[in-house]
Amino acid sequence: MAAWVWTSPGSGPVVAHAGWRTDSAAAVEVVMRSRGRWRTPEPLRRARSPAREARSAARAIR
Repeated sequence: MAAWVWTSPGSGPVVAHAGWRTDSAAAVEVVMRSRGRWRTPEPLRRARSPAREARSAARAIR
């Protein structure tokens, strides 16, 4: 089960998915506690950064 979470007024929602042995309320709480200045929660932002860099490096090789 998932929940749409608006982390700031006027922004689009973030989808919070319940993981193993959790419920949607816990997923929403994690999203709300881990948000910073940006709409996307900090752990997700940190994970996406290396992925973007790897894609950029792979495109530069082509």
